[in-house]
Order: sequence, then structure tokens, then C-alpha cells
Amino acid sequence: MAILSIQSNVITGYVGNAAARLPLQRLGFEVWALDTVILSNHPAICPPTGQTSTPGQILDLFNGIHSQGLLNKCVAVLGGYLGNAENGPALVHAVVKSREENKRALFICDPVMGDNGRIYVPGDIVSFYKNRAMSLTDIALPNAFEASLLTGISVTNVSTALQAIQTLRNQGPDTIVITGVEAPDNSKLATLISFKDETWQITTPKVEIQSHGAGDLLSALFTGHYIRSGNHLMAVSGAVAGVYAALKNAKKTRSETLSLVSVQKIILDPPEIFAPERLR
Repeated sequence: MAILSIQSNVITGYVGNAAARLPLQRLGFEVWALDTVILSNHPAICPPTGQTSTPGQILDLFNGIHSQGLLNKCVAVLGGYLGNAENGPALVHAVVKSREENKRALFICDPVMGDNGRIYVPGDIVSFYKNRAMSLTDIALPNAFEASLLTGISVTNVSTALQAIQTLRNQGPDTIVITGVEAPDNSKLATLISFKDETWQITTPKVEIQSHGAGDLLSALFTGHYIRSGNHLMAVSGAVAGVYAALKNAKKTRSETLSLVSVQKIILDPPEIFAPERLR
């Protein structure tokens, strides 16, 4: 089984495809990493070198996969940071063509637009996700700020996250995972998941550390666990616990990155598991 991962990449550190590839491979998947951006490092570490791929370059690489007759092996397209809104149609093309070859292929969309109140993708990226991508999406994994952008609802707590989930369901996704939601206990964060007629939350203690790549890691872990098990709660519980373990290690070692090579075992078999709590 293969997963086509269309997102950014860095040469050093662990964000985008650099965060997704190793955990997905450890979970037993071939990973076709198609980079929308290639940078030397995450911009928060220091000013990077590198470049953003053009739509033509993305399509050319995708067509090379397609021409080999491999897309029937693709069980999911994982979409992440696009670099700019102009690359959106190339992602849509890849999803549509992958589904033509495997009708059961999932589109798992992490609509990377920004965080902490700031949009960091050039172009009208919000319109692309709202008006095009969400209608194709099986599973959406926005953070609280991105859920706000997609719905027009300010997601500041669990109550407003529940409102946003309903609006997102109306846009197309069958499953929604919202991360980074402020919990009633302000020392904790909540991750909400909604599927069918159920909504659950998992709360974890906050880890006070820069979390570059944590969202990308969570999306990858959820994707791998869900495809393997078909169980939403097992998938989100394993993903949240794996990210929490990586963040705790980064804080303990005072690392500016998630150091996934050194934690590759514990992100798949985390020492602390957080039980989901049903909200609806």
C-alpha cells in the first residue's frame, strides 16, 4: 500500500514530508513524497534557502507516477502545505486521478494555512480550501485557527469547535479532526474528532515548546493508524499520544526540532495514552 504525500519538505528538521515519511514507513506504507516546497530548514529556525515548486513541476512529477501505472496501489492522498494557493489545482488533479485508479483512495487534507492568528500561505488559500478542496476531502485535519478560517467561527474553545465541526461537515468531509483547541483547564489542549453522528475529544497537558512539524506528524500518524485499523478513535488516540511523546522528548532534550529518528519507536508505541471522551 502506498500513500501519496503532497506537502513541503525540509533538508534539516522535521516538517511536512520530513515529518510524515518516517512514521508512515514505520507503519508499513510506501510513501510517495511529492514536495510542494523544498527548504534547507524551517523558517523559524533561521532564514532558509530553497524554493517553492510550481504547479507545472508538481503535475510533472505526479504524471510520472501515473504513467508507471502505480496509482492503483495508492490508498490515500495526504495533502499538506502547498507553498501558495496556485498549487491548489495540482493537488486537486492528483486526488481526482488517484481516485480514478482506486475508487477507495482517501483524500486526507491538512489545510495548512496558518496558526496563532496568522496566515502564512500566499494567495487566496482560504478560498481554495473552502470552495474546492473541502468538497473532495474525506478526512480534514485543521488546527483551531484553520477551522476558524474555513468556517467563519472563531474557534477559541471546545464549544466553538463543536460549532465549527458542524459547518465543516456541511462542506464535505466525513471525518473532521480539530487540533490545538483550548480546553476548559487552561493547562491542557483538546483534540476533537467527529465522524458519523459521534464527536469525541482527547485532552493532553500543554507542552511549552515550539512545535514545528507537530501538526504534520499528527496528520501522518492519524493517516497511517486509520488506514491500518479503520478505527477513528484508535487512530486519533495513537496520533495524539505519539505527538505528545515527541514534544515531551523535544522539551527534555531542548531540541528545536522533533528529532523523529530518535523517537521513532515511542511515537508508534507511546508511553502515555489519553482516553477519548464522548461529547455527542
